[in-house]
Amino acid sequence: MSVYWSLVAIGLFIGSIYGLAAMGLVLTYKTTGVFNFAYGAVAMVCGFAYWQLHDSWHLTGWVALPVLLLVVAPVIGLMFEALFRPLAGLSAEVPLVVSLALLALLQAAAVLIWNGQERGLEPVIPRSTFKVGSLYVGYDQLGT
Repeated sequence: MSVYWSLVAIGLFIGSIYGLAAMGLVLTYKTTGVFNFAYGAVAMVCGFAYWQLHDSWHLTGWVALPVLLLVVAPVIGLMFEALFRPLAGLSAEVPLVVSLALLALLQAAAVLIWNGQERGLEPVIPRSTFKVGSLYVGYDQLGT
């Protein structure tokens, strides 16, 4: 029975991440009328940018996060807005292809800029666990 509850907990945590990603796609589509498949690639570039600021350039998290949220993300957003605004009246295939091209472009740019190496981040939320009945729940899972 304890295996069942651990699978339910893992499913809830992973499902919430998928649900947030789906909500982001729906929100983007409802506000712009464009399915932005580069949504995850933008998150990847922001993650790499945070790593660059925090772990490579040794800025504190209190400096790196505002720089990311107030400089990097708005610049990417303005570039996307400038690119997608002229496509608003066209058939659905054109913004879709542009979005997929941006996905490929951002992935290639990340490989070129960060040499395609995996990067590790210090955890923001502790990775230790606590026990609920017979189930061990991580603080990172609880944060999710």
